[in-house]
Amino acid sequence: EAVSKGNRAVGKAESTEAIEPSEQEEDTEEEVTLSFTSSSDLLYKCAVEMILPMDPLNGVLELTADTLSFFSTAKGASSDDSKHLWVWQLASIREVYRRVYMLRANALEVFFLEQKSVFFNFPNEEVNKFIAKLTSLHLPKMINFTNTSPDKILTKSKLTRSWMERNISNFGYLMALNTIASRSYSDLNSYPVFPWVLQD
Repeated sequence: EAVSKGNRAVGKAESTEAIEPSEQEEDTEEEVTLSFTSSSDLLYKCAVEMILPMDPLNGVLELTADTLSFFSTAKGASSDDSKHLWVWQLASIREVYRRVYMLRANALEVFFLEQKSVFFNFPNEEVNKFIAKLTSLHLPKMINFTNTSPDKILTKSKLTRSWMERNISNFGYLMALNTIASRSYSDLNSYPVFPWVLQD
């Protein structure tokens, strides 16, 4: 049984049977060799990196009509699957942003209603395929900012007006600006920045 942790549910992987027989080759790190979703439910699958503050975590990303799942393929993952499987409900996705990671615009950050996020780095142009598949699901609560420039996001959000009218705090306003400017807690190279407060 899965155990929920915030926007994350951790549980046993249902299967290690790959969708394609050719993917069962051992010792081939760059191929997608694991599948924990029924092939009839699977909409998208790709080997990606989940970006964490210290070290990226290599694994397999899978998308169904209801969930987004990530299974780590790091050494030792198969010894205890419950510690290496993350599952997020698509209904809880709030916003999706394009991100630059290691000077390449192949990354994506997904924000959830619980104010948490997950950061994935894709190989080559796979990020565009994932965005297209995710967008095709027409999730009612998801706002897709992947094709919108930061200045347009700021204008449409009326964020500055809300801050001036004291509807949001200084911290909330600065965090929103950092998010729009592609800064993230997940990537130390683009960590959020804040001004010095000289006087309260």
